[in-house]
Amino acid sequence: MDKSKFLLHIILLPLLLFLLFSSLFAISATARPLSHELNSVLQTEKKRRLDTIIDVNPPPVPSGGDRR
Repeated sequence: MDKSKFLLHIILLPLLLFLLFSSLFAISATARPLSHELNSVLQTEKKRRLDTIIDVNPPPVPSGGDRR
């Protein structure tokens, strides 16, 4: 009985470790492109908001010779 339990542990432990690491790798492989896409969306949104602020409050345009 002890020998069969030992063999079962020898077979199951590597299998469980393989499943654990392969699932972690799959999660990290899908999270990387998602984080890149999220970063891209956030940069686009930040630029859009900055453009909106500039459109609402345009910077003053200095006139040619008037320096008051």
